[in-house]
Amino acid sequence: MPQLIQDGIKSAFEEWQDMSGDWLNSAPEYLVSVHNKKKIRAGIKPGKRTIFLEPSVSETLTRAGAVQPGPNAAKLRATGRYDIVVGQGNFRPRAVIEVKSPMIHPMHK
Repeated sequence: MPQLIQDGIKSAFEEWQDMSGDWLNSAPEYLVSVHNKKKIRAGIKPGKRTIFLEPSVSETLTRAGAVQPGPNAAKLRATGRYDIVVGQGNFRPRAVIEVKSPMIHPMHK
């Protein structure tokens, strides 16, 4: 899956540069998330994956079976959202992808 993510970043960069003439570090995170989702969708067979954009952290933890007694640790951001969650085709999460901005190309520092 790392190659699919790299391909998504490259695709987002190319679209953003075509639209704005600027580097990807000025693009909204969501543009990269959508391009990553498209590459994951194309790269993993339909029966082997489910893809969620901006699912809740607590719902994702429940689907993963990561339920424990007591309150969630504050570090989990249980009331927050993940950028992308990729499931195994049965809606059980197998990867959480967080896109961070700004993204800076190593050659553009």
